[in-house]
Amino acid sequence: MPENIKIKNNHAQVTISPEAGASLRSIKVKKGDRHFELLSGGDNNHNPTRLPPGEGSFVMAPWVNRIRDGKLVTPNGVHQIPLNAPPHAIHGLVRESKWQIDSITDLAIEMSINLSKPWPFKGHIKYS
Repeated sequence: MPENIKIKNNHAQVTISPEAGASLRSIKVKKGDRHFELLSGGDNNHNPTRLPPGEGSFVMAPWVNRIRDGKLVTPNGVHQIPLNAPPHAIHGLVRESKWQIDSITDLAIEMSINLSKPWPFKGHIKYS
């Protein structure tokens, strides 16, 4: 069953949704006896499989920003990237994907995801 993961130390608690693009859902920091939420929507209940627009923070991989017309030019030629915001490709491929949890402790989580062609590597992220 999908779930959100919490990691924490004496000063902060972070909520992550591995099945919603490894997104950050909440970052709460502690000062004295008070707690402060740093992310938009962080105090909401979080669906572990979906990050609503305007809430949290999503991973942009394997690229950030916009690739005009989805045409990635490399020394090996031009590759057509999926147009997820036609007519362009924006913010990568993984923000709505399920990430694999590779390791988890109370203080950290490491996750990875297989990327589609033309990417010759895996996506990897560590929150701690």
